[in-house]
Amino acid sequence: MVLSTSFAQLRPDLLVSASHHLAWRGLEVMTFQGIPNESSFPPLDRHLLLLHQQAHLTVTAKFADQQQQGSITPLTNLSLIPAFCPNQWAWPETADFRVLHLYLHPDWLTQVAPPEIPTPSLAPQIAISDPQLEYLSLALQAEVETGGLTGSLFVESLTMALAQRLLHRSAPHPPQRFPGQLSTQQRQTVLDYLHSHLDQPLHLAEMARLLDLSPHYFARLFKQTVGIPLHQYVIALRVDRAVPLIQAGQLPLNQIAARVGFAHQSHMTHHVKRQLGLTPSQLRNSPPSNRPAARQDPANREQE
Repeated sequence: MVLSTSFAQLRPDLLVSASHHLAWRGLEVMTFQGIPNESSFPPLDRHLLLLHQQAHLTVTAKFADQQQQGSITPLTNLSLIPAFCPNQWAWPETADFRVLHLYLHPDWLTQVAPPEIPTPSLAPQIAISDPQLEYLSLALQAEVETGGLTGSLFVESLTMALAQRLLHRSAPHPPQRFPGQLSTQQRQTVLDYLHSHLDQPLHLAEMARLLDLSPHYFARLFKQTVGIPLHQYVIALRVDRAVPLIQAGQLPLNQIAARVGFAHQSHMTHHVKRQLGLTPSQLRNSPPSNRPAARQDPANREQE
């Protein structure tokens, strides 16, 4: 039986945090504390990457009819369970450490796979060292802990990078090259879409579909054309749209945040202060002479 589930449904008492409420596409991130010395996962419809945090133990894992053993340490702290693969885990005793679970839908691998890998797949691995995978996993964990502070486009960029790295470990291949830039018409199509949908959740797939490109290819071409990653462009655009509304003083700050596309007022506060040096409240109450000057469209200025 293949389940669309997670370890949280088997042991909800061990769940510390989860990304359910953020509704990320094709990815769920969960943190568990205090893992029993024997665990088994039914076959899942998603790949599962495990990051064992501050753990020291010897693990034996059985994947279908294959058995692996490895030493989990702060340096060899990652393990991978491919989708549709039954597995059992055992270690000497109950371990009171945290494990980060990243459940990745196989469609992400299909999106980033080069043409020579038409049906990408992954192999089970335990106790591996991969600083890039660890960095991406911790960045996604931080997004959960901050309530999605940087936004869904940033998470989708991290997820693509995660899928790329997992695929490269399983089937090493030369890095894909993305020469050129978006055409003038393509660039304008995307910018028009962003300006007219800024108050809504934005996703790479929808924008890539406008240009008949893969999300992976589109994200690279956008950065090469505009000079900054898409998620940074969108944040700057939302800050620029929020500033005159804040200064006008006619709407509550939480309504302004929603109107320009921030998930929460606290997110708007964070990004306004980061880019302008003032909180929205300080910006609203400051005299006109002390207010920041109007800025160029972020597509026409260098990254700050």
